[in-house]
Amino acid sequence: MLTLKPRRIITFGIKLGLILISIFIYNCAQMPLYREEPYYRRLKIPSVKVKLLETKENLEVAPAGSFVIRCYNQKDEKKSTEYFSSAPIWLKVNTEGITLGAKGQTEFESKLNRIIFEPRGDKQYFYLNGKRYRGLLEISYSPADSSALALNLVFVEDYLKGVLPGEIGKWGEKEFEALKAQAIAARTYALYSSGSYREKGYDLESTVADQVYLGVDSENKLSNLAIKKTKGMILIYNSKLIKAHYHANCGGWTERIEEVWNKPPEAYLNSFGDNSFCSWAKNASWEESWSEEELEEIVTTYITSYQELPQGGIGKILDLNVLEKSPSGRISFLELRTDRYVIRLEKDNIRWVLRRRNPPHPILPSTFFDIYLQRDASDQLEKIVFKGSGNGHGVGMCQTGAIGRARSGQSYRAILSHYYRGAKIVKLY
Repeated sequence: MLTLKPRRIITFGIKLGLILISIFIYNCAQMPLYREEPYYRRLKIPSVKVKLLETKENLEVAPAGSFVIRCYNQKDEKKSTEYFSSAPIWLKVNTEGITLGAKGQTEFESKLNRIIFEPRGDKQYFYLNGKRYRGLLEISYSPADSSALALNLVFVEDYLKGVLPGEIGKWGEKEFEALKAQAIAARTYALYSSGSYREKGYDLESTVADQVYLGVDSENKLSNLAIKKTKGMILIYNSKLIKAHYHANCGGWTERIEEVWNKPPEAYLNSFGDNSFCSWAKNASWEESWSEEELEEIVTTYITSYQELPQGGIGKILDLNVLEKSPSGRISFLELRTDRYVIRLEKDNIRWVLRRRNPPHPILPSTFFDIYLQRDASDQLEKIVFKGSGNGHGVGMCQTGAIGRARSGQSYRAILSHYYRGAKIVKLY
């Protein structure tokens, strides 16, 4: 029988603390990482707050044992009601806030602004809509659109366990050094990016916008061991955390960061040859094609995120011209000419506008491609074909290249020193 046991009802102020992790690297070079969070006794640090989902739909939260539930209303954030439960809890969102109830029972709290689920016992897990995660769950209410934002507060090492399988895949002993390299790169990325969405109340997205985070059920024994063997190891340059970007396949050459995004150059993110190590993978080459009508519809749909278009769409596509390429061979500027005007696409935005034909229209694998145009007898554009190399933006570590290097006998240190030249590996904790 599922029951909810009210443990006690109290009014308290959550203790806010400033968590400072300071480390002196080599000759007293100080690198502080600041973190301000409510204090949770069972949450190890450093931790990150990861967005799991944002929804107007009903949610179900269940413990792997039991958890404490702290409820905060909209009138006074300092006041809370605290419950203990070993039963699943449902949440409903409406225009007045979030309503809570036990599964199979009526509601017991309503008009809530924020709810914290803190698991108890040895297995620090919770289930959100059937998916299992480590750490704590925070659900907050957004009055602007009557939605709920679900965030996972989790120890960085536990977060990585849910990242590696989704990012680099599940491999064997021959690829173990690549898994360790990935663990260090992903840990560095997470800590560097902490606070990137501060105005929204979290640190990281759980998608390709940052790092794919799939939770406990995706975890892999060998990946977890790679994380354990590299615990606390990060990459620094000039005593600062680096921007540890990585991607699936560089197509033979990595890329400089300034050639992909409008960001300043970084000495450790340069362009290097890698073909003999990543050419083995299926994603080393690709081909995509569209009819003129298909590409016209796709561009009309996705160009609006980057520039405003007149009513009626882009018009009939007449031609595509490469205006500039980066030293590695990726397209930097692409001109798309229609019967109405000329559209110019820049750098990585090309992948997000000229999307693939099949729904849900994922972005192009890379900007490392050549264009082939087929025309009819009257010189009208009939078909557009892209033949390309690689998968991803090309900046930083090539994951398939790292796997190839591990198979050839290179250590994780050698792998990372190739892709992040000049960066040093240090142990933060």
